Amino acid sequence: MLAWKFFSSRQPNSTHYILQGMQQKSAIQSIITQNVDGLHTKAGSKMVIELHGSNYSVVCLNCNTKSSRNTYQSNLLQNNYQISKALKNDHFTADGDIAIEMDYSKFKIPPCKVCSSTLIKPDLVFFGETIPKVIKQQSEKEILNSDGLLVLGTSLLVFSAYNLVRMAHKNNIPVAIINIGDTRGDKFSYMNINEDCNVVLEELNSDKTAYESTNVH
Repeated sequence: MLAWKFFSSRQPNSTHYILQGMQQKSAIQSIITQNVDGLHTKAGSKMVIELHGSNYSVVCLNCNTKSSRNTYQSNLLQNNYQISKALKNDHFTADGDIAIEMDYSKFKIPPCKVCSSTLIKPDLVFFGETIPKVIKQQSEKEILNSDGLLVLGTSLLVFSAYNLVRMAHKNNIPVAIINIGDTRGDKFSYMNINEDCNVVLEELNSDKTAYESTNVH
C-alpha cells in the first residue's frame, strides 16, 4: 500500500521500447513476461502475456472479481487516513519497507464491490500458487505458433518460464537466450549470449537490417 506510488511511477527502459518497436515491425509477435510491473504495456506493447499476473489489478478471493489497483489504492488511503499521512512523514528503505507505529486493529480493508468480501489480494501468482490454466495455455499456444523463442534477462530458475523453453525445444522451435550468466535453459538453446540484454538489443536496434519480419516470441 505505502510503496504503491513509487512502484506505479516506474517507467519502461530502452529494452521495453525496443521490443515494442520490434513488435510494430512484426519482428516479434507477442511478449511473455515473468514481471508484474506492467512496463511492457506502458511502453506500448500489445499481446503481452503476464505469467505471474499484474500488480496493477487486485482480485477478490471470494468471487474472483478483478478491479484496478489504482482505484483500490485510492480507497485504501481514504479509509486509512492515519497511514496515508505516514507517506509524507516516514522514511522508506531501499526495498520499500517502512515501519509505522499505529493501531493496526483499526485498519480498514475496502470490501469487494460485488460480494462485499474483504479477502482482497494483488492479482499475482505468489510462491506456492500455480499459474492460471488459461495463461499457461495461451503462452504455450503462442510459442507453438511461432518461428522461434527469444529469452531475455532471466536465469530461468522459475519453472513456469523454464517449462516454456523446454516445450519449445521439444517441438523443434529454435530458442535463443540473452542473459548475464548461465541459465537453466542453456542446454535447449542454439544460441546463448552472455551479455546484458539492454546492450544487445540496442546494438540490434541500431542495425536496420538485423531482423526481418518473423513470428518470434
